[in-house]
Amino acid sequence: MGSVLRVFGKKLNIDKFDIGWKIKPTAIHRKSDLNLRRKKNKISAINFTVSDASFTNLNGQIKDTIKFLKKHNEYLKRISKNKTVDDVAIDFAFNSRIDRVNVEVQNDYFPAELIKLAGKLNISIWLTQWPCETNKRKK
Repeated sequence: MGSVLRVFGKKLNIDKFDIGWKIKPTAIHRKSDLNLRRKKNKISAINFTVSDASFTNLNGQIKDTIKFLKKHNEYLKRISKNKTVDDVAIDFAFNSRIDRVNVEVQNDYFPAELIKLAGKLNISIWLTQWPCETNKRKK
């Protein structure tokens, strides 16, 4: 999975959350449900897929996200104005290229267009890097 829109709120009632959007959530986490650590969630959250570009295609995720923000601008404004929503973020998940042999430092670029679109909608940007299976130290 590529980038994901995450909507959070302590008072967010997922069952009543309706902004007229036809996009189906890809994950729902209700407050007080048990999470993977077997602890109760302290907030509710809804996730929506923004990009299906792979973990190795950050540029594809960025392009898809820019299109998504433009296409769904009016719905995203409604989400940000919802009083039960505490935070809205787009999470970019991608592989780290650092292997300390061929790549010592990783530098990734987010274009101003993406930052401006997200900022106008009061949407935060998260970066989640995953270790790549191929990033093993060579002998």
